[in-house]
Amino acid sequence: MFSAAHGSARAQAVAVGREGRILEVGCDADIRRRIGRRTVVIDAGGGTVMPGIQDGHMHPLGATAQSLNPSLGNASLTVAQFRAKIQEMLDATAAQEPDGWLQVTDWNPVGLLPAGTVADKKLLDSLNTRRPIFLQGSDFHNSLANSRALALANVDRTTPGR
Repeated sequence: MFSAAHGSARAQAVAVGREGRILEVGCDADIRRRIGRRTVVIDAGGGTVMPGIQDGHMHPLGATAQSLNPSLGNASLTVAQFRAKIQEMLDATAAQEPDGWLQVTDWNPVGLLPAGTVADKKLLDSLNTRRPIFLQGSDFHNSLANSRALALANVDRTTPGR
């Protein structure tokens, strides 16, 4: 049991009340004394149990819209592979130069290799195009845009919250 409490050691067991509230975290012997006739016991088999807030949800309209755009498939790629994939998408839609947006879905924001490589607008600016480029992260929380896209959106160093 990993409690996430600062400085706490790993525990062996956790007792959770009927209303979902954590009653106690500790060793097996301490938690066993809470077991009654109506207690449901779940054995994690030595696995790690962690607290969390789970929010399973869907974005059906966003997924539908995404299906209309080229996808990077959430792949982990080297910088060279990343550039090649985006350039291939640009070349396949070259008739849209210079103003047609290239919108790409399922970009893996932490998937550039080697691990720890961070993408920025310079990576997209280095491609052979004048088109605005926008990549939507597969997590829907990260995006990457080239300088042309940022300029068209009026985003610059003075934009609050950029």
